[in-house]
Amino acid sequence: MRFHNGIPRVQEERLVIGTYNDCEGIERLVREHAGELAGILAEPCMANSGVIPPPPGWNEHLRRLCDDHGLVLIFDEVITGFRLALGGCQELYGVDADITTWSKAIGGGFPCAAAFGGKKEIMDVETRAEVFHGGTYSANPVVLAAMNAALDVYLTEGDTVYPHLKAIADAMVTGLRGIFAENDVPAQVQQVNGMGQVFFCDEPVTRFRQAQANDGVFHHHFQREMQARGIYFRNHQMERWFACTEHTMKDVETTLATAREVVPKAKDKPAASWRALASLA
Repeated sequence: MRFHNGIPRVQEERLVIGTYNDCEGIERLVREHAGELAGILAEPCMANSGVIPPPPGWNEHLRRLCDDHGLVLIFDEVITGFRLALGGCQELYGVDADITTWSKAIGGGFPCAAAFGGKKEIMDVETRAEVFHGGTYSANPVVLAAMNAALDVYLTEGDTVYPHLKAIADAMVTGLRGIFAENDVPAQVQQVNGMGQVFFCDEPVTRFRQAQANDGVFHHHFQREMQARGIYFRNHQMERWFACTEHTMKDVETTLATAREVVPKAKDKPAASWRALASLA
């Protein structure tokens, strides 16, 4: 059996890959493979490659395609679920999936791995044991207790939790945009509620290939200089910045003050290949 990154090639061969934010392209793929597809799986807001918000109508288009062709719409909210809103992206954009996946945010950061849910007629297949499902932490009492505790907070304090996360992210994004502009650094600070990301490029990022093409060299220098001064964020340009309930506006001010010091220094760093820098990270 042939493998690619640990996954059998036969699984790859059963997938048809579309382009995010390309309504015409995804519709063409669905029509070309009519009768062969089971469903469409997508992030309702792309968060596995930085932060790439959907354009108006994108999620609605996926929903309509699935309804028209008898497909199951699966939304991957592993990153966005419970972080951006109590109802995740489906609440933000007003489009419901048939199946949804979630991950650690459902446990407030506790390693609960993942969860999934969907329409009754789909989940009944699981309850009747017609398909097999297993998980490392399935029915683990400590994990379930953590999830219940986190969900209690989201449900009872959501009216304050989610506005707080957005306010923190708004202040951070606004400040960073100003700092990069003052220093003539091409940067796109993209945000959805309490989640944001910096891409060092000239145009807003709308697709995965654009995210890959942004300036990883400058990101490397920026991250290293910030970390050296006590401000840590992930050292990979595809990672996100998350607002947290423990963050305060003082934390934002400290981060922005550090960024004002760091950005000119990072700009003066010598250029190098991203591959060479990555080997040093």
